[in-house]
Amino acid sequence: MPDSPDDRNAVAPELPRPFSGRLPWLHGEKRAAARALWRWHHALTDPRAPRLDGDDLTAYFEAERQKAAARDPLEVVPEDVWRAAYDASDAHDLPEALLARQIGAARRFKRERIRFPERTDLDAWLKTWALPHALLLAKLAGAGHSWQERPIFELARGFFLTNRLLRLPQDLRADRLFFPETDLDQYDVSPETLREGPPGEGQSPAENVQRFLWKLSVRARDALAQGQEALGGELPRRYAWALRCYWLGALDLLDQLDSRDHDLWHASPPRLPWWRRSQVYLQAFLGRSGR
Repeated sequence: MPDSPDDRNAVAPELPRPFSGRLPWLHGEKRAAARALWRWHHALTDPRAPRLDGDDLTAYFEAERQKAAARDPLEVVPEDVWRAAYDASDAHDLPEALLARQIGAARRFKRERIRFPERTDLDAWLKTWALPHALLLAKLAGAGHSWQERPIFELARGFFLTNRLLRLPQDLRADRLFFPETDLDQYDVSPETLREGPPGEGQSPAENVQRFLWKLSVRARDALAQGQEALGGELPRRYAWALRCYWLGALDLLDQLDSRDHDLWHASPPRLPWWRRSQVYLQAFLGRSGR
């Protein structure tokens, strides 16, 4: 998800976002198409909608979803965004249903607070939000067949969870929590604790908070591993190398978080500066995970 609705072409270089269409993932016309699809996905995190609520707002998003499926003009995203996404889909024979499904998922971003009671609730939403976008990019790269949908979902879920974990305090300041509430209950952790962090400067997070964040890190690693193992060997070499770079980058960020006792509050977020990215590229080139 984006950090700024005003920067729809940018992707923070320190975060692993293989489905944004930047860097070595796609080339030429396919890269232009990928950027158009990213702008679509990006714009839907701040969807345009009238001041409605309840069933009326649901009906608005359903009407927009149906218009997208028919490739009709939209209100929910700017005109240049939907036109570019439609053009990219036409040029590369991409299914319009994958664009439309994201509109249905974007309805959640209009809520004042975002919560997912159970893990199944989060996964169900990710299958309508992250998976359709990932499938569009995968199809551009020559994957995205029905038997590849599961590993593509696992990769999309792993990258999503990694990014949301690194931004957990910021998300909660906007009253958004992209992890199951049952996980918080299991470790007796409150959203307020995760939003504010330890009370003292330099103080480590409480043990239950560290265990909670470790569990989220393990879950992200597991999803990344399942996706990379199943999909990495099915892509053309240049795409497989790029995907491995992002995969290793995500694991590096999670390693950094582990090494600082999962402190998300008292230091700048884990990053991949140029020298760490160089190490990641070299690891990917040599075909070593380093783990």
